[in-house]
Amino acid sequence: MSWHNPVIGEDIDRDKWNLLRVGPGGADVLARVRRNQTGEADVSLKNAESPLIPPPVTLPIAQAFEVAAEFARNLSK
Repeated sequence: MSWHNPVIGEDIDRDKWNLLRVGPGGADVLARVRRNQTGEADVSLKNAESPLIPPPVTLPIAQAFEVAAEFARNLSK
């Protein structure tokens, strides 16, 4: 797994991070963290059993990364 800043056009979006699980057939986005206007972060976690992504939850930025990483670790067990 790795963190990745998405590229939009020719620019890297430094306010958004995707947590990727890389496999032989490509990469899956497991979670997204996006810095919001208040300096906190909106975190979205992907449910593998549903095509829908639940609404993001706003957390302090460090906690958002911790929640996303823990979520991804639990998926890989």
